[in-house]
Amino acid sequence: MGLMVFRDMRKGDVAHGEGLVRKMLKDGLLPDSAIYTLIIDRHFKRGDMDRALKYLSEMLARGIRLDIVTYGAFICGLCAGDKLEGAVELRIIWSRTDYLRII
Repeated sequence: MGLMVFRDMRKGDVAHGEGLVRKMLKDGLLPDSAIYTLIIDRHFKRGDMDRALKYLSEMLARGIRLDIVTYGAFICGLCAGDKLEGAVELRIIWSRTDYLRII
């Protein structure tokens, strides 16, 4: 099902991709960091920072660790949204915590 989420997100069908993620969760399947990162990235590219932050919160609440790709999506998304200060602050906060797992 993960590949279907990737397909929908890449095509720009964010709503359908999110629906597939909800179905995964309902069926007891946990999306991985790659799926969450893709959703977060798409929301940033659409200018919907609130939704991107919602998925970050959901990701962390489910115990899914951030990786360097998720980190990059957030930094790029914040910078593109003219939130450079937020990107710098996020980088400082994450560098002091265990949220970011460098592979």
